Amino acid sequence: MLRLVYVDDDAAAIGLQRKFFGKELGGATVALIADGDAAGVAVYSMTPKCAILHGVCVKKEMRGKGYGDFLTRSLLNSFTKAGLAVIIDYDGAEDYFAQFNFADEGGRLIVSAERIVFPSKCRKGE
Repeated sequence: MLRLVYVDDDAAAIGLQRKFFGKELGGATVALIADGDAAGVAVYSMTPKCAILHGVCVKKEMRGKGYGDFLTRSLLNSFTKAGLAVIIDYDGAEDYFAQFNFADEGGRLIVSAERIVFPSKCRKGE
């Protein structure tokens, strides 16, 4: 079973950020727990009008199971349900975020709550 845990303890959050990203990113930290262990981490910050996603990372041995997608979609859903625009503050994920209707605006990927799209991951016959 997968669950998300918002990490309130600053020392624990910094430890997870260093473990997964190799550095502190700042912002709020969410851990994706699988089988009792942190399988992934996301870091974000918020303003009154938008959420800024600073990074999403899944342990190498846990990749390919859809955990990163689950973590990302969960956060995007929460942010946009709150009426927030979402900004992606890291490189290398342009193709992934294009499926949600993110657009490059001034060198940053952004989508408004009204324009986000959640494509289905269901496959016929599965």
